[in-house]
Amino acid sequence: MKRYERESFIKSLLIFWVTLEALMVVIALLYYHDRKERVEEQLFLEMKNYSFFLEGENFDLTIVPTGGETYRLVHDASGYYALFPIPANETHLLKIMAPEMMVEGLVGEERRRLTGLFAAASLAALVFALFYAWYTLRPLRQALHLLEESLRDMIHDLNTPVTAILLNVRMLKSRFDPARLERIERSARTLGSLYHNVQSYLGGLSGAAVSVALDGLCRERMEYFKGLYPKLDFSCELEPVSVTVYPEALVRILDNLLANACKYNRPEGSVRMELSGRRLRICDTGYGIKDTKKIFERFYKEGERGMGIGLHIVQKLAREQGIAISVESTDAGSCFTLTFS
Repeated sequence: MKRYERESFIKSLLIFWVTLEALMVVIALLYYHDRKERVEEQLFLEMKNYSFFLEGENFDLTIVPTGGETYRLVHDASGYYALFPIPANETHLLKIMAPEMMVEGLVGEERRRLTGLFAAASLAALVFALFYAWYTLRPLRQALHLLEESLRDMIHDLNTPVTAILLNVRMLKSRFDPARLERIERSARTLGSLYHNVQSYLGGLSGAAVSVALDGLCRERMEYFKGLYPKLDFSCELEPVSVTVYPEALVRILDNLLANACKYNRPEGSVRMELSGRRLRICDTGYGIKDTKKIFERFYKEGERGMGIGLHIVQKLAREQGIAISVESTDAGSCFTLTFS
């Protein structure tokens, strides 16, 4: 189960189960108070019968002056009591008392029984919520599976002509106008970049994590983009640093960040890379980002160019490798910071 499927499953499960639990808590409280009232009613009836015959050892008895309300069960700090009239005596009342422990024992038995029923009902609700969440997720998983299969077929078909174009361009450079062929090659490489982006989006990390000279890789990717954007000024200040990463995934991260820094830059603007310690900064002199909180969301775009998945892929691949990513942006440009663990 993929991350977004697992997230949808857990959210559906929690929403349904918490709703059932809240409903059962309300029902349990109402039932508990009802049972407690019945216990108190039963206690009062027993007190009333005791006032007639004065037989039994469950209650204490005393005579008090007239003044309280008769035939009503009262609960105070000492326990429960009720006042009953004494035949042919208008100045005194019969006070029958029951200790707190007597009622607590009866109520506690109801509470224990209710707790057991609630635990069993909660377990049943959890099982039902698991089934419900899985059942509701199934159509979504099927639809996403069909979509991903279609995308895989598409990028597989896309890779072949892109590779053929690049190979033939290299062969033709020695015979024809290099400038025109350079434009063809640049377009083919752009298609190739889109292909790798979609492939990374579907497949995630591949291969094994190895030690990579980060400064060397940054120089290599910057040289690549220098050829694609000759009018931009590229500069770098890179300390020698080695990191353990998935190389293909790191290339995807750097290429997407550099591509954005180039595409959304000002005419004859600049792109700068700084590597110090285990922190890499990629800065541009573009027009800035309007909403830095949304740029990593899937399909979010602030313009009409692009597919809106480049930075989402960057965040996804960075998160899977334990790389922290942050962004700062003003109307004078943007800086993305990668911090390697």
